[in-house]
Amino acid sequence: MLQDPNTRKSIYASVIASAIVIVFIQPILSGVGALLIWGGEHISANISRAIYTSAAIGLREKFSFMLLLLQTGLLSGIATGVSTGLLLRRHTLQQGVQRKPTLIRAITWGLTVLALIATLNLLTINYADFQMNASFNQRIAVLAPAIGNEEVLRLRSAWASMESRGDYLAIVKRMDGLATQHNYKLPKLLWE
Repeated sequence: MLQDPNTRKSIYASVIASAIVIVFIQPILSGVGALLIWGGEHISANISRAIYTSAAIGLREKFSFMLLLLQTGLLSGIATGVSTGLLLRRHTLQQGVQRKPTLIRAITWGLTVLALIATLNLLTINYADFQMNASFNQRIAVLAPAIGNEEVLRLRSAWASMESRGDYLAIVKRMDGLATQHNYKLPKLLWE
């Protein structure tokens, strides 16, 4: 069996293919996996930081601006899509060759996925911001008669300088402690 030249060629090809996978492909796959994990951790950390620093600013009128931004984005996206489609159609007709639209579809899907991710990120940050601020203000209103203006100012100061989830949890814990100390029942948090 080993004397057959085709069998030996197959064995050599298998050994070479295995060596290529071990030497080249496996490190590339490991590197890509590590890069995806690193990127995921950094993206989630940045989203978390954006949520808490945005909430620290407090309630403000930003939703009119966001609506304007959304409308502008939609209009510019439609205009870009139409003009790109017309240019590609003209280019394809001038060359007289029908190209496979695989690349165009891949780019379209890629941009669509990026737009969805950006939209979800924006919605998450703003929803969390709104919920945390509403909850904080409601809980301050409940505690204010018992703790006095000076402690209310300390809590608002801590809230305004909040930068992370740790800061947020410290404020929530402090408010819960004050409520227990003064026998007050605080409303449930809207964002935990």
